[in-house]
Amino acid sequence: IIAQVIRQLDGLVDTLDVEDLTNHEYVERELCLLKVRYTSENRAEIMDTLDIFRGKVVDVKPGTMTFELTGPTKKINAFLGMMRSHEIVEIARSGRVAMKRALFYGD
Repeated sequence: IIAQVIRQLDGLVDTLDVEDLTNHEYVERELCLLKVRYTSENRAEIMDTLDIFRGKVVDVKPGTMTFELTGPTKKINAFLGMMRSHEIVEIARSGRVAMKRALFYGD
């Protein structure tokens, strides 16, 4: 099934290369954009949570803030779990992007 997925991904216009990393060490990251409603009462708590996860504020409008968070999927999921107690307006996630770890300097 992995070979079939690789063939399908290779057929996408924007896909330059697909490599099966099942048997390799790799680094993975995901991007999440999250928009939440805030009030003067919960703004500090939201910002403290964002700081713990080392996220960034990328947009602020009256009543809503949009955050950027990158990292492993587990980190993104943990952040979203913490934010569920606030009113989430919108979530956009990139999905995982991975790269094989280098074995030696210069790989």
